[in-house]
Amino acid sequence: MVKIYTQGCRLNQYDSARLRAILKNFDKDLIILNTCSVTSKAHSEARKLLRRLKRENPSKKIAVIGCSVRYSKDSKREFTEADFLFENEKELLEKFNISLKEEISPDFGSRTRAFLKIQEGCDRKCSYCVVPFVRGKSTSRKMCEIEKELDSILSNNYKEIVLTGTNISDYGKDLEEKLNLKDVLKTLISKEGDFRIRLSSVEPSIIDDEFIKIIKESGDKICRHLHIPIQSFSKKVLKSMNRAQDVGKLKSAIEKISSELPFAAIGCDILCAFPEEGEAEFQETLDAIEKLPLSFFHIFTFSKRENTAAQYLKTLPEKIKKERKKILLKVAEKKNLEFLKKNEGRVLRSLTLENGVALSSNFIEFRTSGKFNPNEFRNFALRLDHLNNPFGEEV
Repeated sequence: MVKIYTQGCRLNQYDSARLRAILKNFDKDLIILNTCSVTSKAHSEARKLLRRLKRENPSKKIAVIGCSVRYSKDSKREFTEADFLFENEKELLEKFNISLKEEISPDFGSRTRAFLKIQEGCDRKCSYCVVPFVRGKSTSRKMCEIEKELDSILSNNYKEIVLTGTNISDYGKDLEEKLNLKDVLKTLISKEGDFRIRLSSVEPSIIDDEFIKIIKESGDKICRHLHIPIQSFSKKVLKSMNRAQDVGKLKSAIEKISSELPFAAIGCDILCAFPEEGEAEFQETLDAIEKLPLSFFHIFTFSKRENTAAQYLKTLPEKIKKERKKILLKVAEKKNLEFLKKNEGRVLRSLTLENGVALSSNFIEFRTSGKFNPNEFRNFALRLDHLNNPFGEEV
């Protein structure tokens, strides 16, 4: 029997789902830990989880796989409790003499939503990021493979499919055919069936009039939810991060999305306390997120990572890091509440999850007025209780 523990991003969730399908009939007891190393904290948590798993399962074999193994200079020393160390699926299959005779459809277990990987790797060299180092160059899947996997997912009655990859905005750049993410969306939403597509993070470079139009004209097929890895609204900081973005155009793009898709959830990553971020630069970011129609945030503080250009920059004091993150979290809470209030009273076609919870197209997760079977589209009127927690009444 194989048990898989997964850390980190949706791409890791997808990779684990593939392993679950491949090892479905594996006849040995094995624990697999699929690791994340995007931050130093995530890398540390991988080691901590391994120690706990070994304590709780002293007689079982444990394999550690994924980004932390690829990132580590000495994985045997860092993960001493592991019986096997694999950088990727291929190494694991070779070790256990497993050959794939046909394409495997990932097994998402009891999950209500499925993930569909369209590419992997990243060619961008953001100065703080280890992802290109651990995931390699951007590689796109062929459109026919993506379509075939979507057909398989739909045949298993999944209603929401999350497009995932390391950087899905780079889809198609390595293919002979001139394709991009917009082509993927147009192809997938042309499929018959009652389902919707949710996008994982999209870079500002892909967001143009055509991209917004595809979402707008898709009806319910593409979720009104865009997550953008912005990181900073300071020109100076973005330059140091090696993120070639025009702050003015970035702000205009966010305003455009809000104008064309007025109830869309627009979220972003913010990396605060970057070495080049002084008080003035921090204030630029703070002012921007307060004024722009943003609704949710993933806020990180800079952590120095080997194999990145920023590892040589002098980090800011921990006190400043904590203070800035605290300020941003407070603003994020305020903006999210504003978004909930904007949607209060609206009828939202939402997907029922488990335990009396549903998820709207525009990324509002709320408890429901009754218990419903998971994986059903139902209409709910959104309300806020006295603590401003969202709940939905079926209509």
